Order: sequence, then C-alpha cells, then structure tokens
Amino acid sequence: MSGKPAVAAPVQSASLTLRLILEARTIMASPGFDSLRVAVGKCEHAEVRAAGRRIVYQPDFPDNRCGMTLSGEDGFLLGPRAFASREELYRTVLQELYRLRNGGSGAAVDARRARRRTLEARAFSDRAYDLGCRLALL
Repeated sequence: MSGKPAVAAPVQSASLTLRLILEARTIMASPGFDSLRVAVGKCEHAEVRAAGRRIVYQPDFPDNRCGMTLSGEDGFLLGPRAFASREELYRTVLQELYRLRNGGSGAAVDARRARRRTLEARAFSDRAYDLGCRLALL
C-alpha cells in the first residue's frame, strides 16, 4: 500500500478527462501563461487570462499548498510550489480545472467534506496526468 487514503472519485467520462487534459495543455501553452512564468522567475504577483480562465500567481502563497480554486471568477491561484516541476504544474492545473468543473469550491462545506473533495481532485489529477503522458498529450 502507498499509505494514501483510498478515495472513490466521482465517475468521469473519458471525453471529459480528455477535455480537461487538453484545456490544461492549452492553458500552459498560451501567451498569458508565458507571462505568468516570467512573473514566477521575478517572484512577482501576476494575473493573466489563459484559455478564458483567470490565473493568478501569488509568490507569497503558503508553502504547503500549490493552488486554490477561484470558482466565482472561473479561475485559480498558483503559488511557487506549483512551479517546482513541469509535472507538479500540470497536476496542479488539472486539479484546479477538475474543481472548477465539479464545484469543488464556493459554498461553505465542513472540513470533512472539503478534505474529501481535495482527495477526489488529487486522484483525478493523478489519473489525468498519467493518461495525458501515455497519450503523449502532456
């Protein structure tokens, strides 16, 4: 066993998974995201639009987190930890896209439900990243 808690993620269609993989790839290949990478290198706050999503880089984001969903703004925030590697960045973007698609943020939820949603989003991003790599999409 890996020591990770088992999570029964909501059933996702293959077409939805592929759409989110392609959206992540589009976001990360966009000129807006290139501007974000420049801000990361300078350790400066930045806000961009990429593939219709609002993406914010916050250099002082807590070290124990990679990102946070901005559901009311149809986007997400990324911290320095998300940029630790190409893989971590893709996994974080996939996780945030999953949360946006599945309402993983917004209305108040108790800590237990919030934890379950986080584990579901992480499990999805792991599966989607692995699939994207196998299909040479990421």
